Amino acid sequence: MTSTLKQTNEEKALCYLILNPEGFSEREGVFNLNFTSGRNYINTAEKLLGIKFNRQWEKTENGEGQYYRYQLPDRHTAEKVIKYLNAKSALRGETAITAEQVQHILSRFDV
Repeated sequence: MTSTLKQTNEEKALCYLILNPEGFSEREGVFNLNFTSGRNYINTAEKLLGIKFNRQWEKTENGEGQYYRYQLPDRHTAEKVIKYLNAKSALRGETAITAEQVQHILSRFDV
């Protein structure tokens, strides 16, 4: 009997980060993805893949708090994340990032 593998929160955070030109913020993780430890998933992915995302502080609407926004720094990092996400999703018989999405993502880094 085989078990159905579900998309992990780490994969959800990375998909959100890579598919959105503005990246992923801890706040979006809470409100859009329903988890509170977005930075943990990002940090784990960085260690696992040997990469580093750009980090930028953003303030909350009331200005009393702040959180990080994570973004892709370059094409090489984007390619590593895409390869990782597609390998993980292939285990479930899925594709995380389509060929069309790959072209769109990588075109952000063309000069």
